[in-house]
Amino acid sequence: MNETMHPIAYLMQGYPALTTVYREVQALRAKGLAVKTFATWRPTPETVSEEARGLIGETFYLFPMHWPDFLKAHVRYLLTRPSAYLSTLAFVLTRPGQSLAKRRRTLCHFAEGVYLAAEIERQGIPHIHAHFALNATTLALVVARLTGVSFSFTAHANDIFADQVILKEKIKAARFIVTISEYNKRFLVEYSGDPEIAAKIHVIHSGIPITDFSPEMHPDRTPAAPPLILSVARLVEKKGFPFLIRACGHLRDRGYCARCMVLGSGPQEKELRRLIHDLGLEDWVELPGWLDQTQVRAYLREATVFTVPCIVADDGDRDGIPASLMEAMAMAKPCVSTVVSGIPELIEDGHSGLLVPEKDAVALADALSQLLDDTELARRLGQAGQKKVSDQFNCEDIAAQLFRLFDTEINFSA
Repeated sequence: MNETMHPIAYLMQGYPALTTVYREVQALRAKGLAVKTFATWRPTPETVSEEARGLIGETFYLFPMHWPDFLKAHVRYLLTRPSAYLSTLAFVLTRPGQSLAKRRRTLCHFAEGVYLAAEIERQGIPHIHAHFALNATTLALVVARLTGVSFSFTAHANDIFADQVILKEKIKAARFIVTISEYNKRFLVEYSGDPEIAAKIHVIHSGIPITDFSPEMHPDRTPAAPPLILSVARLVEKKGFPFLIRACGHLRDRGYCARCMVLGSGPQEKELRRLIHDLGLEDWVELPGWLDQTQVRAYLREATVFTVPCIVADDGDRDGIPASLMEAMAMAKPCVSTVVSGIPELIEDGHSGLLVPEKDAVALADALSQLLDDTELARRLGQAGQKKVSDQFNCEDIAAQLFRLFDTEINFSA
């Protein structure tokens, strides 16, 4: 890609909050793609990992809003492109099947999208790629209808499974769609009701920087005594942590001596602490809260087994492919998870890890005990898992796939 080619916009709700996205941006830039970053909210530095804080200053944020420019943008498009302005407003507010709350939400995104459109045009950007099919993609759709730029988006999990806002319209209007699993692609095709949509949906797994998590970079500590069952995730329903806590209860009752640590924070914390107390597992299960990447890697080195027992939540939300599983596998840790969403595309049961049915604490305890008892099986699964992540979930390789897709789909030199 040469220097005369136009940049593309990467648009997110929050940036650089999500590790996989800012690493994707950095990897694409390393390939030579000019990526300009845009986000709705400006984060405070303490909420962003240390390695990403420098990216805040190079990102355009809608909020805090510069109100004179916001009003100027609306007046400008209303006067110079009244048909596009009014038809876009009517379009986002009149889609069938949307609740009143979702219509209010799309009205807000229309207002923000007009402001964003002015900045996209000012920077001469011909294409927007949004991450998550929800808020950011609504903004991208508004900008595209106002200005004629093209847009695409990456679909992850909650944004398509549980919180669908004019999703069919976004699928139809996007130049192309990226999603992180074959499972997601099947879901989107079925949801759209149009089998031909499959042609523009590209499966490109999310990935991690393998060298940051290789066993050579992080040699194991002295084996944990007692063995450590580790998990890293937000404390939300779809992660399935009540079933992990109950599985630990089964292990204790079977006479095992081990400890379990769940690193993360979230709205389920009080419920989980209450369950730990009710089951008398205070000496077994610890919830130390959110930790930074350096601390997480230290615990990964110490871990005997890693697990995220994902479930389909009551509202339909479910994981895509958890990055924490990739990180643990990259460090050759034997992993246990569930047959949910795209996880079987990462973990092949009995080969690169173990899979159990969702919401089954007994089956989870059985799988964990299998790895605690059989060190040779744990070693073999850990090594196979490391190879699987290295071969298929390396962010450098994934960036190359994205680069080729952008280069094929977008005429940068126009």
